[in-house]
Amino acid sequence: MASNPSIERPVILQIEHGLGGGVAKHVLDLVALLLDRAEFLRLRPNRGGMLEVSRPSAEFTPALYFRVPQEIAALTKFLRASAIGRIHFHHTLRLDGKLIQLPQALGVPYDFTVHDYYCFCPQITLTTESFQYCSEPDEGGCERCLRIRPANTKESIYAWRARNRKFVEGADRVFVPSPSVEHKMRRHFPDATIILAPHPEPVEVAGPPQPIWRHRSGNLRVVVLGALNAIKGADLLEASAFDAADRGLPLEFHLIGDAYRSLSRAANRLTVHGKYKDGDLPVLLQRLAPDLIWFPARWPETYSYTLSAALREGLPVAATNLGAIHDRLAGRALSWTLPWSTSERGWNDFFMKLRSDPLLGDGYRVAETVSYAVPFSYSSDYLLKQPPRIARSGIGRDFDSFRNPLRASPSVLAQYIKGYARDRLSAVYRLPGVRRLAIAVFPEHRLQLLRRWLDKF
Repeated sequence: MASNPSIERPVILQIEHGLGGGVAKHVLDLVALLLDRAEFLRLRPNRGGMLEVSRPSAEFTPALYFRVPQEIAALTKFLRASAIGRIHFHHTLRLDGKLIQLPQALGVPYDFTVHDYYCFCPQITLTTESFQYCSEPDEGGCERCLRIRPANTKESIYAWRARNRKFVEGADRVFVPSPSVEHKMRRHFPDATIILAPHPEPVEVAGPPQPIWRHRSGNLRVVVLGALNAIKGADLLEASAFDAADRGLPLEFHLIGDAYRSLSRAANRLTVHGKYKDGDLPVLLQRLAPDLIWFPARWPETYSYTLSAALREGLPVAATNLGAIHDRLAGRALSWTLPWSTSERGWNDFFMKLRSDPLLGDGYRVAETVSYAVPFSYSSDYLLKQPPRIARSGIGRDFDSFRNPLRASPSVLAQYIKGYARDRLSAVYRLPGVRRLAIAVFPEHRLQLLRRWLDKF
């Protein structure tokens, strides 16, 4: 009998926090990139308070659910039978402490990708209670911060970092997406195996077009992208629009996305265009024709997919001098960074300089001193460090047979049919109109009970 070639491929468990955003996008992009050479399972907490395990690449394969912490042993048994060869943590937020011990329980190595600063900052984003960059004080300063906003575990900063140091420095590989993140991680975790690895993206951004200055006359059109909260600059955007209106400046602001609160139109100087789908962003940018893309973040972002969109479109960019956005603009033409503490008046004065002549902003360009030299390639390097392949057994084989049910045993075929029924129920449930009607009666945890009831037949 011919062997199934997929059996020889490594099986990698991707663990995330279940909150979506850039973490979920990175996981799905990574899976899509390597799908022909590896198999993936995805584990994340869901809204029903349980752990969801799914095949991110298999549209019709039903998810499995496990109670926490009651069914951690059953989850471990399932993962062992599924021949998991490596675990990749993308976050530890919302994870039960026993999940952090999965690599030891399964006897496999693990990787860790840094998406923010949670491993050494309980506030996650290195920001103060007033939503400003904290400038990373010493541990005494961090302790003062925690007296105002305690960690969810009530730990001191010393205990928090000591506990996370064991996890981070125990990883086989710690992936960081930008040099500034690398610098911070090396300072806090000197014994970690840190690898600079910009996130893989479906659309190449390594060699984007050179930006072009398009403004000729009239208002300078400044566009901000994404879902803005306070630390991403929503309040600064609104204040800048008010300042432009008060001073009669020929500036107009647009937010392609939404904010954490309703923003004032500021005398018709600010237009909020609302949420968008990632695939629609290029068309939206072409329609709006920005003169400048602005990133007013008050925290050091670790990557920024919205910056990738601006780079692909060849648009001029202005940003605060923090984090990955600053790193990624190094050496790029028509790209400027100002101190993160710049006020709305300071930003508008700068925009007026650019409107007069973009060369007046040369003093704010990012020197080409930030290096991504010889970056790690997910495509060619990610799968190189894999342990020997272990044959599947028990429930692991049954889970695998969902891919080809007609070859399965009668009992497994019955499992497939029930699983398909469960999956269709979930698909119907996810339809917007149905979900709104059913959410009070059938939230995720009740769907799980229904799935388990079906399992009895």
